[in-house]
Amino acid sequence: VQEARKEAGFDIVKQVPVHDLLPPIKDCKPHGLDVRNPAVIRSLTELRKVVNAIVRKWGKPREIHIELARDLKKNRQERADENDRMRKREAARKTAKDELIEAKIDEHEINRKAIELALLYDECNGHCPYTGEPLGSLSGILKGLNKVQIEHIIPRSLCLDDSFGNLTLASTDANREKGNRTPFEAFGHDSARYEQILERVRNFKGEYARRKLARFRLETTDGLLAEFTARQLNDTRYTSRV
Repeated sequence: VQEARKEAGFDIVKQVPVHDLLPPIKDCKPHGLDVRNPAVIRSLTELRKVVNAIVRKWGKPREIHIELARDLKKNRQERADENDRMRKREAARKTAKDELIEAKIDEHEINRKAIELALLYDECNGHCPYTGEPLGSLSGILKGLNKVQIEHIIPRSLCLDDSFGNLTLASTDANREKGNRTPFEAFGHDSARYEQILERVRNFKGEYARRKLARFRLETTDGLLAEFTARQLNDTRYTSRV
């Protein structure tokens, strides 16, 4: 069987240590479990809590049944593209962390939220997309000295999307003016101002720039829940495979 697997190009299952309880996710990296998707990490962390609670009360199970989501597999090119995207995101996060260090932010304050804010700051070139005004220094934003907020391009109440692809930075006043509306709903009635907003978004940097421009231009929210569902299903497929 092993010879057949080798000929077919499948990896032989590696021997891994046996534990009394499921170890933390970070401790599984040396054994080939290198997960970077935040949603998947959260799911696995919650799964670990439940499984370990059961093991503590009832002992280890004699059998484990894992039911995978459908359409789980991707072809080789799709996997290569996804790995390439992950490497680029990792490189962008490292660059953002270096920028935070250069901005003299204490290392213990450089967490996931701070890195996300730095990425958003770099993406919009440090200017509010709604007003065009400078947002001030990155360190000033992180320390709460500048009136700047992370805001949802499409309100979360309409699309349930809290991912990076639906976030941007905005001045507090502009965010208050936009309210719980899409950019088109809030500013589309003023064609000159709306076009200026779109032009600023066209100058966004990074892999999410095109997606965010599409959201700024969106005139109807029909179909956004379906998009959210599809994204969550992809995370579910990834989680079940891991």
